[in-house]
Amino acid sequence: SESLAGSGTDLAEVLRVESLEQPDPIAAADDTVCATCTDPGIFAVLWASNTITWDTCLVTFFSVILQVFIPLRVIVDIEVNPFAEDFQRLDNSPDSWCLRLTAILLTTYLYSTFIGTVNRIMALHLLSEILPSRWFPCYLGAVVLFLCIIFTGLGTFKLFLSTPRITDMLMNSVALNFLPDVDKAFMSFLGVPGTPGAVTVAEAKQRLQKMKELWPESTQRQGLSKWIMVGYCEQLRGRPMVFLCMLCPHVLISALALQCGIIVFRT
Repeated sequence: SESLAGSGTDLAEVLRVESLEQPDPIAAADDTVCATCTDPGIFAVLWASNTITWDTCLVTFFSVILQVFIPLRVIVDIEVNPFAEDFQRLDNSPDSWCLRLTAILLTTYLYSTFIGTVNRIMALHLLSEILPSRWFPCYLGAVVLFLCIIFTGLGTFKLFLSTPRITDMLMNSVALNFLPDVDKAFMSFLGVPGTPGAVTVAEAKQRLQKMKELWPESTQRQGLSKWIMVGYCEQLRGRPMVFLCMLCPHVLISALALQCGIIVFRT
């Protein structure tokens, strides 16, 4: 037992050595691509598959409807009328500040999920660069997810302005928070044996898993590593979509700060 203990790996030493290493500038991109290949949504599966079945088309249609048109309908239908009889105003009472704090926490949680969605958008664009001839599923997914972020954020904020109650905010946040991941949740239906899309999805996932294994040594990753070392202007000219995806988290944080400020001073 002593010999076995003596030949073991010192985890503390491993952590100390790794803490001294310089961080990889594209480690976030690596994690994003690997996560998308491990747990893909319908758009990544369509990109990796050679055939299109009726159920994959149906799932894509449902994803677009739920991720774009449902939050858009919320924005259009909800009216904020400060002169309505049931409109609840906020003051400096403890209950009003409790409502404000709840709204800020729920909004912060919602925006944190948006960061993951932005990473998925960047992963879809990186996949489209590997096979430019199959750009449509990736670009469709990127547009759908981007619109979902905008409409869900605006819809949640408008719901708070119209009905600032804790129970309403909780239900609305839970109802809208799942929308950015709808395209991944629907994949469970396509994995049922016997369905037309089961074989297609299985083959697509195998290709994506293989791509995950080959990504660290790929020429696409090497090109991305060189791209990230140049200046911002050259990054924007070279890969505008990837540059905007890397900029989006900062924009979301700014939007979150602005929205929280409006919530604090809402009366």
